[in-house]
Amino acid sequence: MTQDTIRFAQFNASLNRGTEGQLIEDLSTPDNSQAKAIAEIIQRTNPDVISIQEFDYYADDPTKAVDLFRQNYLKVSQNGADPIDYPYFYIAPSNTGISSGYDLNNDGKIVTTPGESGYGDDAFGFGNFPGQFGMLLLSKYPIDTENVRTFQNFLWKDMPDSLLSTIALPNSDTPWYSQQEQEVLRLSSKSHWDVPIEVNGQIIHTLVSHPTPPVFDGAEDRNGKRNHDEIRFWSDYITPGAGDYIYDDNGNHGGLTEQAAFVILGDQNADPNDGDSYKYAIRQILENPRVNTSVTPSSEGGSEQALLDGGKNITHISDPAYDTADFNDNNPGNLRVDYVLPSQNLKIHSSQVFWPTTKDPLYSLVSDRQDATTTPSSDHSLVWTDVTMKQPSLVGFSSLPADTYAEGPPSGQNDGNGKPISSNGRTGPFPGQPVQGFSGVQFADSDSYWFLSDNGFGSQTNSADYLLRIYKIDPDFKTADNGSGDAEWTDYIQLSDPHNLIPWQIVNETTTDRFLTGADFDPESIVLGKDGTIWIGEEFGPYLLHFDSNGVLVDAPISTPNIFPLNTLNGQDPIVIGHRGGTPGIRPEHTIGDLGGDLIASNNLGAELGADFLEPDLVVTKDGVLIVRHEPVLAAVETDENGNIVYDENGKPVISEATTNVANFAKFADRLTTKVLDGDSITGWFAEDFTLAEIKELRAVERIPDIRPESAKYDGYFQIPTLEEYINFIKDYEAATGVKLGIYPETKHPTYFAKEGKFLDGTPINYNTSQILIDTLVANNFIDPDRIFIQSFEVSNLKELKNEIMPNAGVDIPLVQLIDSSGAPYDYVYEGIDKTYADLITPEGLTEIASYATGIGPSKRLIVPAKTVDENGDGQPDDINGDGQISDADRYLQEPTTLVYDAHQAGLLVHPYTFRSDKFYLSPDYNGNPELEYEQFIRLGVDGYFSDFVDDGIAARDKITADDVASPQNPGVEEDEAIANLARSRGFEAISYSPDRQTLYPILEGYVAGDPTDSRRVYEFDVATKSFSDDLVGYYQVDDPSHAIGDATPINDTEFLIIERDEKSGAEAEFKKVFKVDISRTNEQGYLYKEEVIDLLNIADPNDLNGDGSNTFTFPFLTIEDILILDENTVLLANDNNYPFNAIRNPSEPDNNEFIKVELSTPLNLDSRLGTPKSIIYGTSEDDYFDDYLYDPYCDNADLYPDLFFGDNQILFTGDGDDIVDVSGFGRGNQINTGNGDDIVLAGTKNSINTGSGNDELYLGIGGGDNIVTGGKGADQFWIVTDETDLPAKPNTITDFNSGQQDVIGFANVSFNYDSLGSDWKTRQEGDNTIVDVYGQDVAVLLGIQANNLTQANFAFA
Repeated sequence: MTQDTIRFAQFNASLNRGTEGQLIEDLSTPDNSQAKAIAEIIQRTNPDVISIQEFDYYADDPTKAVDLFRQNYLKVSQNGADPIDYPYFYIAPSNTGISSGYDLNNDGKIVTTPGESGYGDDAFGFGNFPGQFGMLLLSKYPIDTENVRTFQNFLWKDMPDSLLSTIALPNSDTPWYSQQEQEVLRLSSKSHWDVPIEVNGQIIHTLVSHPTPPVFDGAEDRNGKRNHDEIRFWSDYITPGAGDYIYDDNGNHGGLTEQAAFVILGDQNADPNDGDSYKYAIRQILENPRVNTSVTPSSEGGSEQALLDGGKNITHISDPAYDTADFNDNNPGNLRVDYVLPSQNLKIHSSQVFWPTTKDPLYSLVSDRQDATTTPSSDHSLVWTDVTMKQPSLVGFSSLPADTYAEGPPSGQNDGNGKPISSNGRTGPFPGQPVQGFSGVQFADSDSYWFLSDNGFGSQTNSADYLLRIYKIDPDFKTADNGSGDAEWTDYIQLSDPHNLIPWQIVNETTTDRFLTGADFDPESIVLGKDGTIWIGEEFGPYLLHFDSNGVLVDAPISTPNIFPLNTLNGQDPIVIGHRGGTPGIRPEHTIGDLGGDLIASNNLGAELGADFLEPDLVVTKDGVLIVRHEPVLAAVETDENGNIVYDENGKPVISEATTNVANFAKFADRLTTKVLDGDSITGWFAEDFTLAEIKELRAVERIPDIRPESAKYDGYFQIPTLEEYINFIKDYEAATGVKLGIYPETKHPTYFAKEGKFLDGTPINYNTSQILIDTLVANNFIDPDRIFIQSFEVSNLKELKNEIMPNAGVDIPLVQLIDSSGAPYDYVYEGIDKTYADLITPEGLTEIASYATGIGPSKRLIVPAKTVDENGDGQPDDINGDGQISDADRYLQEPTTLVYDAHQAGLLVHPYTFRSDKFYLSPDYNGNPELEYEQFIRLGVDGYFSDFVDDGIAARDKITADDVASPQNPGVEEDEAIANLARSRGFEAISYSPDRQTLYPILEGYVAGDPTDSRRVYEFDVATKSFSDDLVGYYQVDDPSHAIGDATPINDTEFLIIERDEKSGAEAEFKKVFKVDISRTNEQGYLYKEEVIDLLNIADPNDLNGDGSNTFTFPFLTIEDILILDENTVLLANDNNYPFNAIRNPSEPDNNEFIKVELSTPLNLDSRLGTPKSIIYGTSEDDYFDDYLYDPYCDNADLYPDLFFGDNQILFTGDGDDIVDVSGFGRGNQINTGNGDDIVLAGTKNSINTGSGNDELYLGIGGGDNIVTGGKGADQFWIVTDETDLPAKPNTITDFNSGQQDVIGFANVSFNYDSLGSDWKTRQEGDNTIVDVYGQDVAVLLGIQANNLTQANFAFA
């Protein structure tokens, strides 16, 4: 269903029964009088969504009573009312009647049998059986059941500063609840539910609860305090940051986002002014700025009934029209306890309490509800509120024609190919400089804006004649009331480098002015500094550029540091290990030699490409010489199921895998044999059956020619090297180049060679390859431990090396334990040791490895698992790439394991294997880019990796470890002095900044090599020192890696808005949005918190301001690169029209520059220093008086009285003298400076106040709070509370409290004193600051003050 207005209702229907199952029985027929009355009330009011309290829950059949109530009552007309259908509902368990196992009422008995006297008091929530007094939600709209959150099991003790521990009898030091009871007590007496409802494509969170009544207890007030904290729960939940402690029944933490729409529904059992609630608990929600209380539901019947009932009602403070429940006349009287409270981004149209007067025919549905036995329905009234979703709306539209030119030389003369630029009917050269390509915006004054133009015509090659400028634009916005919708440019600032600060050649290199052009830089973001200078972020470098107010460059371009903290064991760069030479992907593996031309062996290529280590796998010949082969099997042949050799049509054995051409030698045919190698039967030719001289007759061939056909072209050229030859190659390379390569030998199958294997004649091989390895290294004087790692898949030979062989030889070479993805070390199998590789990578196993090895070499799948999928459901893995076989190319990546972290904790290096760039071996998650795999593993902290393509491994590593971030257009890259690690046109597209403009937050548009592809770095730059921070602020996470960002603008010290867009336009555009980002909130991966603020493809346009005939405005441009906050409710946006190329509005005409004002659905927490420039008001040196109340805040005082103070977003300098400033009436968002003198300030909301020198009085408890206050020198009085019944909604921040100057913190009109510290009011330490709270509500923050240093002398009470 679709409708504009949605009616939410709350109704405590009293459909609870005294015994379990009775409600089902009562509803099983359509003639229960109470149920009929309840149903008629619902039908008469016709809510779309209704929360019903005191509807019993039955665990055995939870939906039975719901179905009966809907079918037998709601769908049946009651007394002529229209039937009502609720196709969706939610019901869940309640804490009522659930045994706690404790004596919670302290009567000396623990009652655990339902129905027994005292059982309800000892239950987690009062109830005589489980589920009594439960809750139900009915909805005409779909419920997003997958995202429902319940908080039934949330423990009361886990609410920070809860009242749980304060519950005790008066004058007693003994808590009412024992420590054991406090550990298990649940906060919710029933439950708290967050039930998302999908309304017209948007989500509204219905927040349902029914806190315990604050009565039925004793002087300890246990129910009153529980009611208070149950209500506080929702206030925290809807306040971003305040609800971070909250966890739901599935273990998920946190509350709602600031943009989330919600409606709080429930019988809260608390009146804001009357009754027995603890400290008027409901005010916690009613005074929460996130809650819309613009309309209070009321009824005439409530007012009438209060007069009829008399008694306690006579003394009530609240208007009886707001009452929702008819309670005992004498105590507590009728109260407002039932609430429908929408969020601020929901507009209230109307709201009522269903309480007919005695003359209304419907009065019979309620009657006088003093006696529960005679009440026809319930002692509570149904409350309803009609709301609509507030949608961002277009409130201003202006357009600058595409064909707008400024003075200057002709442009667009060269499209990069020697021809004029031409598109959409426009052909260069253009008559001057097009005013277009806006990529950043700042205020010029309150009515005009500075827009930064980008590099011109889209590329470096076609923009050499486009001058880089900042244009002043004056839009006449068309609004609902006036405005032409036109815009004009009135001025510009030309960017230039007359002082030759740019160290490379620019287009206008030899001119005097050295005007900058679009071939020199691509400017994309702008900030006007507090000192009047201009900061620009650009993309070619990317660089930060600093200009004076006239556009003259004042500093050399500032490079972007590459901030990438390495998570390696010691923070060192990871090493690249040439697996089997480092280039087996393009040359046969384990080969050495340069035979001229391209006949260069794999190890030679690996060395030239820059590998740090080269890996020789070692097997032994018949005469005991170590040669370099991956396996002792020189060539293997196929056998049938009986083990018989399979021959081809020519009578030759069919080769299954080979690394040599041994099968081509007829004289070696008799060496073909079958052996058992580490438990596997293999038929082939084996190295140990050949002398070295015979081995030297063989030549290397490609092992997997079907996957690597290019490498197979080099078959038959290269000999099989010995280890000694390998070492000599390393030495020769060092002599020729000065590069000290390392080697990473692996002893293959040591148990086979030493114990199990046999020669062809059946005699034992009996070679200790570890001993031969060390002997060879020593003999060749290659024993530098910095240049060797020795690795093995077995354990005992590594231990023998560590404990015997190496000590005996006087060497100490680091060892690496290789770990396969399955199975066990073969020496364990051979010796009967019941351990697997999985045992080796437990924390205990890693600790053992650390006793003999320096590192581990695990299969990369032990770090990042990968799995096949079966999407077609045939029970077989899907062949994703369609090559007829299952490989890594058909496996999707899974969540990384903790192996790298665990190994590092044990002090071990981690060198995983094997990284291959062949498509056959590359997971589809890497999108065909092998560097992404290396980057992922470097992020995870590996200390090196084995690679078949070392050029890819080195490129990935070097991009990550480069000193600077550089695009392909960076001059250093073009001169081969830097490495491109950022894609083209992905530089500083946006810069946010702190409100004081002392800190910049430049944001890259693309990801830097090594970062996740959906991340965009947010840097921090200090303006004073002109330097980047050593740490990133974090990462902005785009919704899709293909997305780009457009611009950013600050909201306050921690929040900014940012544009995110797809690379589509017009009807194809799918994603153009503005998000709010909080730099103070990051997740474990460093991603910044973000939430959607505007969908630029769905903006309400009720007045059709752009004249397209639609009431929905879209901004579907390819590039949207300008955003600026005008005030807390309004933002300015503009497109980059890419003149003359984009034609989105009209396919045959270039797009105009469009400027739009969008009113937000939820106000921003805008710093008073930001937004449209404020008017400045000056006082005198005498005693001045300024009062916001003197002027009507609802008229446009700024226009009527531009020189007068009205306290709304103004700057006030009172000058010296004993001044009085009162902004407590309407004032907010002001910057107030009172100069020297003994001043008095009555603060309002969100003001920045500095009272200078003097003994000042600041009354901060008046208004909404959230002021930032600096008292200056002198004995200042900070009155943080002026009325204990009207506390500021948000705490005020005092920046310079100084007890040494006799500053005091004051409390006025309060019933407590200093001795109440710890009960009625408290102080607590949060970081470096002291927080002061009153009655559980924070009222002040004292920056830099230690709470334990405060004494009674620092406080005043009046």
